[in-house]
Amino acid sequence: MRTMCLCAQVEVAGAVNLAVFASKKHFPKHLRAFADSSLAQLCGVVLRRRLPKPLHLRVGNWEALPLSPEQRAYAALDAFAGWLLFHFLRSCPSIPYRNINES
Repeated sequence: MRTMCLCAQVEVAGAVNLAVFASKKHFPKHLRAFADSSLAQLCGVVLRRRLPKPLHLRVGNWEALPLSPEQRAYAALDAFAGWLLFHFLRSCPSIPYRNINES
């Protein structure tokens, strides 16, 4: 994201890594391996919704302007899925902190 921000000359504040955020929430143990999860994987596991990621769009030319209507829809769906996932996760209980040095 840092490279994207430098190239576009925009400043981002308050960004959240949704995979890390999800890993700190109270889910069954088999669902907690979120650290390297993609947005599509998180949507599938956490929201139980499929986030379509067609290969031709995912690896398409995102530098050519203007973006196609299909590319804009793809980007908007990604942004909305991230927003929805964040608000859902925010409402989930966090895993209680436990100091392993205490008995």
